[in-house]
Amino acid sequence: MDVTVTGIERKARGVVAVTTSDDDTRANLLPLEALILHRIHSGASFPADEWEEIRANGAILLATREGLELLSRKQRTEQELRDALAGDFLPA
Repeated sequence: MDVTVTGIERKARGVVAVTTSDDDTRANLLPLEALILHRIHSGASFPADEWEEIRANGAILLATREGLELLSRKQRTEQELRDALAGDFLPA
């Protein structure tokens, strides 16, 4: 079953809320880059598995962005940043 985009609302800091035909009760938060990359617009349709991949990749991008913003709040040396980031990208 295809998922159709029913609405897009711009939020703060390059984030958009996307509503879809399969779940009008919950908006999907995606980075603005995802809209451009996947050509998402109101009325666009995607296969369900492709939409899930877009949502998952968007969540990863938003989490990474949020983590980098958190790290940037405190002044750190380059080595401290490398050490702080290294643990997050190691395989679990």
